[in-house]
Amino acid sequence: MKRTFRLSASKPDAPRDVHDEIGFHLDMRTQEYREQGFPTGEARRAALDAFGDVAAVEAECRDERTRRTRTHGRRALLDGLRLDARYALRTLRRSAGFTLAAVLTLALGIGATGAVLTVVDGVLLRPMPYGDPDRLVMLWSTGEGLQGPETEWPLSAPNYLDVQRWNRSFTSLAAFRMWSYTLGGVADGGAEQVDAARVRPELFTTLGVRPLLGRGFEPAEAQPGGGRVAVLGHDLWQRRFGGRRDILGRAVTLSGERYTVVGVMPPGFVFPRGAELPSGLQFPVRTELWTPLVFDERDLAARGTQNLAAVGRLRAGVTPAEAQAEADVLSARLHREYPRYFSPDMGMNVVPLKEQAAAPVRRTLLVLLGAVGFVLLIACANVASLLVARTAARERELTVRAALGATRRREIAIRLAIGAGRGRLVRQLLAESTILAAGAGVVGVVGATWAIGALR
Repeated sequence: MKRTFRLSASKPDAPRDVHDEIGFHLDMRTQEYREQGFPTGEARRAALDAFGDVAAVEAECRDERTRRTRTHGRRALLDGLRLDARYALRTLRRSAGFTLAAVLTLALGIGATGAVLTVVDGVLLRPMPYGDPDRLVMLWSTGEGLQGPETEWPLSAPNYLDVQRWNRSFTSLAAFRMWSYTLGGVADGGAEQVDAARVRPELFTTLGVRPLLGRGFEPAEAQPGGGRVAVLGHDLWQRRFGGRRDILGRAVTLSGERYTVVGVMPPGFVFPRGAELPSGLQFPVRTELWTPLVFDERDLAARGTQNLAAVGRLRAGVTPAEAQAEADVLSARLHREYPRYFSPDMGMNVVPLKEQAAAPVRRTLLVLLGAVGFVLLIACANVASLLVARTAARERELTVRAALGATRRREIAIRLAIGAGRGRLVRQLLAESTILAAGAGVVGVVGATWAIGALR
């Protein structure tokens, strides 16, 4: 009786069930031998001999029972989830207005948060797409002697060459300036204005980025008469030349002059980008083409013409602070040697490239991130209020739809009455909220995709 009405018998327990079943068979076989005239002890031994290795049989049966119980449990869980999802979909379809309001409210919060968080990750958190980006810095002129509201200004060509020759903090230092070309018509389209940059041959090496196809610029190509060559950005290569790998060595027309394509940069490489540089320099948003920066005699004589940005790679073990200290020493030397063009209140700033890229938008992005976080919280609170209001409205319909058991309270009472557990009820209620959240997530991702483009 105690074994029959054991309180825990309703819970699956493979070792206990197998032990009880084998014990039942042994007891029945023992009883048979006793009825044949065997003494009790001998009857038990005969039953054990006839049954075989009890421990081995019990272990095998226990493993099989455990496997079947787990398989059955997984199937029951999946079937239950499927039924919950179907019931939740039917319920939401009957309340189309509520469903639409809830999905759009959540989608607004999810889309806004996802878009801003993606931009924050790309600008403030994710490593820059260059080799060892923590060692990259920008070099600027500063001081009250410069005109305009900006605190960071370009270098002149002579000052850049002097710093490149005198410094001990950089493995390489590369200058560049913005430019614009008209790309002549090719087979895949007509003439197009292309944002470009004229760069010193050291630029790609300094950034630690190798071309996808071909090569960068040779030092001889940055000398007067060194030949006209160009490196294409990946997007431009795909858009105007169809991604043809035989582009190397082909001639393209840039602002009426013929240039030979010597390389194609990898996807995502767009340096320099205007968002990473002081706004007064007016660099393009996305640079798509590069040509060599050549210094002629006029450039070398124009020490007061500041029109070059410079990026450098620090030597291993050199910190930005140490590079700044050396820049201060070089500024003093420039003042001593060229007092007419480099006044005592002028200097040079060393700014980490990551900080340079994030500085113009850091505060804006953090404010936006906080704002959309509150928007998401408000959206969740609004949907929770809609769920509460919907439940209350369904309760008020009790007198109208009682015969159909339409209210959530009567529905839950009926389910409890026919044996549903509390966990099963909670799971069914969660299914409805999960489907709402999933639908809102899909709509929010679509909205975030559009918003990311607008933010960029």
